[in-house]
Amino acid sequence: MLILRNIGVKLNHGTALGTTILKNLTLHVKPGEFVVIIGGNGAGKSTLFNVIAGLLQPTSGKIILDGKDVTKISQHRRSRDIARVVQNTAAGTMANLTIFENLALAFLRGKWRKLLPYSTTSRAKFFSQKLGTLGIGLEKRIHTVVANLSGGQRQAISLLMSILAPSKILLLDEITAALDPLVSNNIMALADEIIGTEGRTTLMITHNMAHAIKYGDKMLLLANHTFLREFSSEEKKSLTPSGLAEIFSEI
Repeated sequence: MLILRNIGVKLNHGTALGTTILKNLTLHVKPGEFVVIIGGNGAGKSTLFNVIAGLLQPTSGKIILDGKDVTKISQHRRSRDIARVVQNTAAGTMANLTIFENLALAFLRGKWRKLLPYSTTSRAKFFSQKLGTLGIGLEKRIHTVVANLSGGQRQAISLLMSILAPSKILLLDEITAALDPLVSNNIMALADEIIGTEGRTTLMITHNMAHAIKYGDKMLLLANHTFLREFSSEEKKSLTPSGLAEIFSEI
């Protein structure tokens, strides 16, 4: 379980230029739960993910993961338990390496990297099997340099990389923002299938109202530095993208 308890983030804290980003934000995410987070530009969504991942220390509050206070634990150590996929398709993979090499690095995330060759026949077979689950033919291109792939293909690989090593939390940060509508829908369907199959506890940020309504067990609206409203899966069924946009306009 992931618990955020009264999280506050203030930039330039203690100075006249202090700016509040998050304030008294509290969240409980159950094991295996898929939570969607929406909010306007500047609402603090990416800041929240940076706090969870350990890239940013909160000004106040605590982060509890499976009963352990991880608030002060470094991003490097926290990466063993928290995987993240970002919106920039070029940032999630290393362009000058092959698909195989990217997967090999992801497979070793959070592990002690022994001085042993990572290019083994058994590992290549394992990666090919995982690539086959994506259903886009990349298992036949395992030695292709990633720079030669499309944005959608690279994002699919980023998704696969995020679940190759065990983790407790998966963060999806605007993973379809840089893709065209058709590819965006395909990637979201793929992400949802992976999350369901793996049973990973997942938090997703999105600006796509249709995706926010369609996917996830519940949806949270981040505004005015905290979560203002929660929508259950049942409540989401009665929402439309235009209706959700209207709720935004009333904030």
